[in-house]
Amino acid sequence: MSSDNAQPPKPSRSWLFFVCVPLPALGLLAIFALIGGAFTPDRPTPQKFVNQLETNGGVHTGYRRNHAKGACVMGYFEGSGEAAFLAATPLLEHQHFSQVIGRVSLPGGNPHLADDKAPLLSMALQLRDEEGEEWRTAMLSAPVFPVATPAAFLAQLQAAAPDPATGKPDPQKLQAFFAAHPETKNFLTWKAQAPKPESFALTRFNSLNSFNLSNRQGEIKTVRWSFIHRANRANTAEREPQKASLEGENHLYQDLASRLAEGNVQWNLQFQIAAPEDPVNDATQPWPPERKTVNAGQLVITSMQAEDEGACRDINYDPTVLPTGFAPSADPLLSARSAVYANASRRRWQEQSHRPQAAGTIENHSSAFSPNQNSGVTVTAISEGSYHE
Repeated sequence: MSSDNAQPPKPSRSWLFFVCVPLPALGLLAIFALIGGAFTPDRPTPQKFVNQLETNGGVHTGYRRNHAKGACVMGYFEGSGEAAFLAATPLLEHQHFSQVIGRVSLPGGNPHLADDKAPLLSMALQLRDEEGEEWRTAMLSAPVFPVATPAAFLAQLQAAAPDPATGKPDPQKLQAFFAAHPETKNFLTWKAQAPKPESFALTRFNSLNSFNLSNRQGEIKTVRWSFIHRANRANTAEREPQKASLEGENHLYQDLASRLAEGNVQWNLQFQIAAPEDPVNDATQPWPPERKTVNAGQLVITSMQAEDEGACRDINYDPTVLPTGFAPSADPLLSARSAVYANASRRRWQEQSHRPQAAGTIENHSSAFSPNQNSGVTVTAISEGSYHE
């Protein structure tokens, strides 16, 4: 029996299941594709950076993709108290001590690079105190970085790729890159004038990127920092080491071991405070030397280890791991460095999963020290709590 008020039959909703359920999954796929660069193939990604580093330096299983040749250094940092007004962190307070596990290294992906081929040096540090404050920093001996953006840096790596025919970079490609990137002028000028590195202990190491520091009153200052070597017995150039033993392919590492055998090697931590008009987000631009500086404390290196069994081996020196009161600036290189370091570290850790954990700290230093070999030194046990991803 029919009625004018009868409702038409409702359509089946089963079709909604097949339309709506896949939408979240498709959304996730789109997000992953975006992150992976599927929609922007020219965008630099961490994978592209690390792949290019492997192309340029080769794949050396278990080694870092950049700054592959290095050695671990250990010691402590003592705050001076003079920089406590900059950041609300105990690390900068007077008489506050932090454990340091660091790494000194040469640039490039070749772990067997002869020391006299290095155009600059690097020092990375992890500072940790008993309260859990942690600060990681990776620095260069150059006063500025060649380029200001991740895209330009990837282009520089691509221009420096070895030519298959010669095994060396194509000079014309490098010249074309530098001509297209005038911001590299400051770095190239420094490189042309800088003397060949003679010692890690006599080198100034610079953060290059800027960071924002906030104190307990909420005041924010933008800074860069440098570790400037101090003059003491082990830090002076006027030493009389065994000259013949310091001229081999590992002479920079042998020199540091020789100095540490005589005493501690020390640097002062100095903050440079930016003025409002300074280019705080461009690592290619130096700040005027008359900007205010503050001595924040003293870094003391007491010993070193070969990296294959060293305390620094598994540390990712991500420069965005910062203590209380520190924050990254808007410099685009910082987030890129963090992402690239993470990608490279994952590859390296997967390769060395079969390797033994680090055994300890070198107490006696060998004049024939090699950064990739622990032979000839005495080792004592330490905690494995130093290893971080």
